[in-house]
Amino acid sequence: AVDSFGPAVTICLPFWCTVHTLTFGIFPPHWRMAWASVCAVGWNALMSRENQRAIAREEAPAEEAHGSSS
Repeated sequence: AVDSFGPAVTICLPFWCTVHTLTFGIFPPHWRMAWASVCAVGWNALMSRENQRAIAREEAPAEEAHGSSS
């Protein structure tokens, strides 16, 4: 978990700072919740994709080692 904190922050800060700058700078109040919700869904999709990539990277060496011993 500690290893992934730095990379997550480097993605998180620019994303959410941009989202909230747009939220409070451009969008009228009645659209802010919908905009922020759409961005949250996008953020969760991005984090899920990155998590799946990390899992695949961790499993790849184990599969290679298992495959070479057969």
